[in-house]
Amino acid sequence: MPLSAQEIREVIIEFIALIENDTISPEDRMRRLLQHDVSYTFDERDYPDAPRKDYNAMRQIVSARFPELGY
Repeated sequence: MPLSAQEIREVIIEFIALIENDTISPEDRMRRLLQHDVSYTFDERDYPDAPRKDYNAMRQIVSARFPELGY
């Protein structure tokens, strides 16, 4: 059954908290991250490319939050 808009919003907020919240323990952060390991098919026609981001800055934040993953 598809998720409702509210359920999708809650999942997104929880996922972003993994990156931004520095009070989550590394073990809990990894456990929560693995809950989001899903497969998907991207709809190129209805959803064009996302805006450009500073991926180097984001990579530094993510690397600091999940050091055990390496690169």
